[in-house]
Amino acid sequence: MQSAPLSAASKARPRVVLVSTMYSPFQTELGRALNAQGLVDYHILYTMTESRGRGSHWTEDATRVPEWVHVAPALRGQAEFNAWVRGKLEVLQPHVILTSAMLSAPTWKAMTALKDTLRWHGFRTPIGYWLEHPDMSRPAPTRVAVETLTRLQLAGMDFIFAIGDRAEAYYRRCHPTLPIHIVPYGADLGPCFAIDRPAARDPGAPVTFLFSGQLVARNNIAALTDAFGRLAESHPGRFAFIVSASGPEERHLAALAARSPAFAAALRYDRVFQTWNDRLRPFRDADVLVCPSLHAGWALVVPEAMAAGMPVIATRAVSAARFFVRPEVSGLLVRPDAASIHRALVRFVEEPQVLTRMGAEARHAAHAGTAEFIADLYARAALREWARARGA
Repeated sequence: MQSAPLSAASKARPRVVLVSTMYSPFQTELGRALNAQGLVDYHILYTMTESRGRGSHWTEDATRVPEWVHVAPALRGQAEFNAWVRGKLEVLQPHVILTSAMLSAPTWKAMTALKDTLRWHGFRTPIGYWLEHPDMSRPAPTRVAVETLTRLQLAGMDFIFAIGDRAEAYYRRCHPTLPIHIVPYGADLGPCFAIDRPAARDPGAPVTFLFSGQLVARNNIAALTDAFGRLAESHPGRFAFIVSASGPEERHLAALAARSPAFAAALRYDRVFQTWNDRLRPFRDADVLVCPSLHAGWALVVPEAMAAGMPVIATRAVSAARFFVRPEVSGLLVRPDAASIHRALVRFVEEPQVLTRMGAEARHAAHAGTAEFIADLYARAALREWARARGA
């Protein structure tokens, strides 16, 4: 099968293909920046368009994609999955391939089945992972099993793009000799930077906190709810809490609202969105992002909130917070217990004047999370792997 025709602008550029899973608008935003940058000819294969944990705003534009985005039809079974991926790769004939899933994922199985046959341009195409740190909030036997399987699966790949420093350390421990590059997620943060913040806020206005993500156990919702219960007792009427999330752990919030009128008065939900940028609606009304997770492989919401001018309360288990947040400068890092989270909430309620200073610093730091900034890291790492494969 012949290679897809290259445009005049892309003939001199190596072609890089990401074989991804769930359709993700932010991945497309990064891809747009990569192609605009001009160092590589970038394509994305999305193999799924439906997920129970994501709202319809994630996929509302999945049928209106640029020519370098390839969205799979409904695939039935691993053989059909492999055939679709192989067909696309034979047409595209990439110089470098990345895949964003491992362990039992169909994407990993497809790449494993194909990797020894993908030979174009005079060398076997290098294949690497683009991976977050695995969830370490799970039980110890599960963590051991995941690391054992990870070590086995890394042995068959050529390199890794690690999403943050925790991922880099973990995969380097699992495979000390494998080339690893730190390449986080990037996104178009322009709509976040465009959110207006007043030069000075009303010192008597309630401080509005935002949680955005999923109401699941790894996001530490029980401790977060406990912390807000304490805040409702210690500072009633002096805060608001926007929840832009759904999930099984909502029961904790519902139980607290039922027994605490002060918390119930502060709580509101904003979580039904039609378009991708609708998700930023609660950002306009919030002062501080709260992200005290037990595990977050990245948490794109952190640079989004910071670009919108919000300081962040997070734990060191949130990889994006480790990358962006400077304690007492652009946010606060806390332990995952309710008492520590509560102290951070109180800090902003009692000292709202720090919101303006920290918010400005947060916006400055978020520039390192833009699609343009990350595209440069991504492209240069891919070019190094292309050169390595050629023996250059």
